[in-house]
Amino acid sequence: MKLAEAQGLLDGLCVDWGLRPMQIKPSKRLTTSGANVYLLDRSVQIVPALLRCSEAEQTIRHEFAHMLAYDLDERSPAHGALWKECCRAVDIYPDLYLGPIGTKVMLEVRTQRAVRKQTSEGGER
Repeated sequence: MKLAEAQGLLDGLCVDWGLRPMQIKPSKRLTTSGANVYLLDRSVQIVPALLRCSEAEQTIRHEFAHMLAYDLDERSPAHGALWKECCRAVDIYPDLYLGPIGTKVMLEVRTQRAVRKQTSEGGER
């Protein structure tokens, strides 16, 4: 999925659900997840490699469900009952976070970062 397609998906979800616009932002800084929603600036940051895997759409819907839940109740827990209802409403399964392909992508990204860090700290050990 290209960045423009990901933005189009997010734009469509915002229109369908009556939410203010959100923005997709590629991020190479994420280290513990493939994507995060930033509620205050209304953006989804996503690891670029994740856009190239089959779980990109599900990931964007997952993060959108967080924004939808937040807009309905700002005090709702991140993966609580309201968020799970929002997931079902946007056609994803709330208990499926990152499937095998997405997990493999994240492991590869972390490995590449570790190698670059080790190299920048004085070579291989």
